Amino acid sequence: MKCQSDFTWFDACSKNDLTRVQKLKAKHLYTRDPRPEYHSFTGLFHAAHNDAEAVFQYLFQLEFSFNLSYDVIVSAPGISDTAKYKLSAESSVAHLILLRNSLKCYNIYVNYVRMNKCIKQQQNAFGITPLHISAVISRPLGLEYVHQLDLVLADLDSVACDGMTFLMYVCYFGRHEIFFFLMDLLRESNAFQKQFVFAHQADIQRAAVLKQLKEKLVKQFYLKDLNNSDVDVYARSEVQNQKKMGVHSWEKIEISAKIKAFMELLE
Repeated sequence: MKCQSDFTWFDACSKNDLTRVQKLKAKHLYTRDPRPEYHSFTGLFHAAHNDAEAVFQYLFQLEFSFNLSYDVIVSAPGISDTAKYKLSAESSVAHLILLRNSLKCYNIYVNYVRMNKCIKQQQNAFGITPLHISAVISRPLGLEYVHQLDLVLADLDSVACDGMTFLMYVCYFGRHEIFFFLMDLLRESNAFQKQFVFAHQADIQRAAVLKQLKEKLVKQFYLKDLNNSDVDVYARSEVQNQKKMGVHSWEKIEISAKIKAFMELLE
């Protein structure tokens, strides 16, 4: 079957037609859609894009069982270093789940990762993580993703496309609910010491961590402009939509005041 020309595979995934997807079997699992608007989409992406729960769960588990490929997105105990598993080549499917606010697919994704005691690596080829996207979008699922501490806490200081950490994204886009959540987390020393890993050094002093975060926040915020950086196309589109709605309306002086207040909280 020439699914590259008739799109049978992608259409079945989009329409949640599990019977057709199973008949097409796994030979098209990593086939990429040649249509310009879906050039990086696999069947799994189409399922996530359309909230096709049955197909998404089937393909997700099928891909995981293969343990194949080049870019490690999920690794689990018992899987060798040479048996790599990927969700896609260019971008994590978690991006799409968050941006589409696909709750059904999100629950499958998170529960499966937890059930298999997986370690999720959130960095993708563009250098921006689902965690950062959750700070950009104003949707409930983005906030829910941040609250999944066992998945995202270690990436609090992960560096995105232009050097901005997650903390800076939260400030830049005015995500107040995430901002105060992180403030409570950083002020709680027990939670910080038990769960937070900064720059892969678990033994670093909490005071030193906060000092570095403050310095990085001030230094990089004024040196970098998110709008001129190589942001993932989905995130960039979402930013533009928010600007049109007036969500992203902070002036530099207002942001400066927010940063000052933030630094005082960390003292």
